[in-house]
Amino acid sequence: MCDSIEGYCDIYENSRIKARKPRKCDACDEVIAKGHFYHRETMLFDSQWENTNRCLRCEAIYQHLSIKMSKEDMAPRPALDCGEVYQDPPESIARLAFITADEAQVEFAK
Repeated sequence: MCDSIEGYCDIYENSRIKARKPRKCDACDEVIAKGHFYHRETMLFDSQWENTNRCLRCEAIYQHLSIKMSKEDMAPRPALDCGEVYQDPPESIARLAFITADEAQVEFAK
């Protein structure tokens, strides 16, 4: 879930995209259905390209952690996969674990 900030990407893009075919969220492994929105993060860092797809729920968690961790010169890993446990998240983040992908599409359409 986290890395220390050691430098900046040469290229960084985070785009909200409507899926033209089913995809897998790289953070939670759930299927992003055709027609659902998701976020694709693309980075070029040290001559290495990295693409990460996140469903809307995982993107909300990623954005929350980005703000929280930036105060400590840390950053969440794009797929939220470092093995650390996020303890005592705020209610707005904790409840994301219990909403469906369809509910997330409605909630984050705003």
